[in-house]
Amino acid sequence: MSKPTYTRKITLCAVFISICVIGRILLVPIPSIAPNATLTILSGIIMGSYYGFIVGAIGMLISDLHIGAGLWTIGNVFFMGLIGFLSGIFWKKRYKISKLELLIGAFLLTLLFDIGSSIWWFFFLYSGTPFPSIIIVAILGLFFPVMVGSIPWPFGLIHGFSTSILLSQILPRVKHYLEGDASNQ
Repeated sequence: MSKPTYTRKITLCAVFISICVIGRILLVPIPSIAPNATLTILSGIIMGSYYGFIVGAIGMLISDLHIGAGLWTIGNVFFMGLIGFLSGIFWKKRYKISKLELLIGAFLLTLLFDIGSSIWWFFFLYSGTPFPSIIIVAILGLFFPVMVGSIPWPFGLIHGFSTSILLSQILPRVKHYLEGDASNQ
């Protein structure tokens, strides 16, 4: 695959950010399922750390502004950008990534986002509580099912698994498209 040009990277960023925003807004009724983490990690893999951070941070900022921004927005923006940055470091333009490595890595990066943003939010929500207690409650809250209507919903697990599965399905197709597009030039 040829190296994406600056114009191509900016265009891909704009497309990925748009899909992040639209996807997150449309999928608000289904908790923990949105394309943001998937496209953020994908951006880091394809274009590198800088662009991964940009897609994650801007996609989360714009979608939070539409859904409802608050103190949590700062944590969401930072931690989503961070997983894009880290994916660029871990898989910097590597196109031979095994499915297992991708599934585990995407799950762990999504878990990093969930834990970081939860701790950030709980820190402000329960500001008088000792910090170790905040960390424990924030992490446990991601794994123990919370009732959403009449359905028990483990937010962190669903977010991690949905991101991992979606990324493992999308990455090969995007790579194939970009490789085919590069060969036509």
